[in-house]
Amino acid sequence: MTQYHLYHHDDLDGVTTGAVLLYFLKQRGDDIIGFHPVDYAPGVKEGWAEYSFQTPFIIVDFLYHPRADWWLDHHGSSFIKPEWQNAFVPDAQHEFDPAAKSCCGQVLRFLTRQYGAVFPDYLKTLAAEVDINDSGSESTIKDAIGINTPARKISCIIAQYLNGNEAAEVRAEFTGNLIQRLAAEDAAIVTADPMFAKTLQGYEKSLQHTIEAVKAQATLQGVVVKTELDSDAGFVSLNHIPFYVFPTAAYQVTLFRREVYIIRISVNKLTEQGRNSALDLGAMGRQYDGGGHKGIGILRFETQATAVKKAEELVQYLNTNG
Repeated sequence: MTQYHLYHHDDLDGVTTGAVLLYFLKQRGDDIIGFHPVDYAPGVKEGWAEYSFQTPFIIVDFLYHPRADWWLDHHGSSFIKPEWQNAFVPDAQHEFDPAAKSCCGQVLRFLTRQYGAVFPDYLKTLAAEVDINDSGSESTIKDAIGINTPARKISCIIAQYLNGNEAAEVRAEFTGNLIQRLAAEDAAIVTADPMFAKTLQGYEKSLQHTIEAVKAQATLQGVVVKTELDSDAGFVSLNHIPFYVFPTAAYQVTLFRREVYIIRISVNKLTEQGRNSALDLGAMGRQYDGGGHKGIGILRFETQATAVKKAEELVQYLNTNG
């Protein structure tokens, strides 16, 4: 029996990936004894090579590390060192699949293919929902910002609970408990727990607050929604709200402050132009200390002036080349 420490991105995809992997490990007599949520905070990439991991350890939905006993991810920005990427060789415990819509779906399919793992229907359904959510493939904008599925509810529960809660041990306990529950029972049962009722009600209030803020701050410039916010604190679904306010927009550029200045760029797949876009926004993010997927990119800047200038350039670029 091997007892692992799990390092996972502290969002819907990272938590649900952890649940899928935990179910698999338990079926073969192994376990996870430590849960360690991680995020792309300032300084994380810079210190990742020397990060102090508890061993043996697994990393999912986050940066590659050559010492990991297991590593599975789908982000194009997973490798912080070219030599790590050049030396990477996939095997029975390591996989990189940038074409995967989510890490959760990726891992479920990988374990099924590699080990013949058999998963219960509730985890298959959850992975399918996360594929939609993490890739921004919802059928309508209301589906994207609402809480009509267990996956959307989990995403909101995590965001609402962890927002402003910086105590590492509290974050680890919360996400660890959630991973264990999602591995053991249907997400619909988990999210119906009365303990989450106030959290979900809080999301509904935050959603209306975010919509009003974006309406006040956003402008439609060509096919791009540009939004500037002092901070993203207290706001939800900023990936989608600009498209809710301006449904004909093909792209968004959103600038806000969170320790450093962040620009989020994304494509609106509910428009024909967005669906046909050939741009790799994640690759654009990697040029500026960020990353992401083909349809979403994150750029980071130390100064406001630099970020504002780049936001203006991005609006022009997306209008010209999108």
